[in-house]
Amino acid sequence: MNTIETIHDEHATMLAIYQAIGHVLDEIAAGALPDWRLLSMMLDYVIHEPEELHHPREDRLLFPLLMERDAACRALIEKLSAQHAEGHEQVGALAGAFIRFLSRGREGFAAFEEAARRYIAAAERHIMLEEHELLPLARKVLSAEDLDELDRRYRADGAQPASAFRELFKEVANRLPDPYGFGAARS
Repeated sequence: MNTIETIHDEHATMLAIYQAIGHVLDEIAAGALPDWRLLSMMLDYVIHEPEELHHPREDRLLFPLLMERDAACRALIEKLSAQHAEGHEQVGALAGAFIRFLSRGREGFAAFEEAARRYIAAAERHIMLEEHELLPLARKVLSAEDLDELDRRYRADGAQPASAFRELFKEVANRLPDPYGFGAARS
């Protein structure tokens, strides 16, 4: 799998996690008891995969190469880089809201839900921008040699999702009920 496909697959995984978080928020808002382990696992994924691995690799490896090949993409790259920085700030607020929810229970849910939905909405918009503009641009302006070099750099940088995150994603999927995962429906 090449780097562009890897980025696309990581986006699909992130979107699935975001959708699952939305489902869990809906359940809690409807009165279900929080599954603290599941929420913790999903937030662990959100904090580490997109914010500590995926976005920094794009910033370090993909964006500079695209800028070298097509200066016209500067505005797009600057917008995406700014969104990466905003996402990092939002995930910090999300983590703080989760800790307050964990310690205060129902009383802390509204603030956690707001922070989570704000983060998810921004992250989904960001992914759609990358999917509809950035990745097609990369396919258009990067040569076969560029893509080979990008693949080499991504492999050297640990571009494949860490096995811990693959396992975490599997565990989340196994704990979520249909249609979001493979777990048994909760009553």
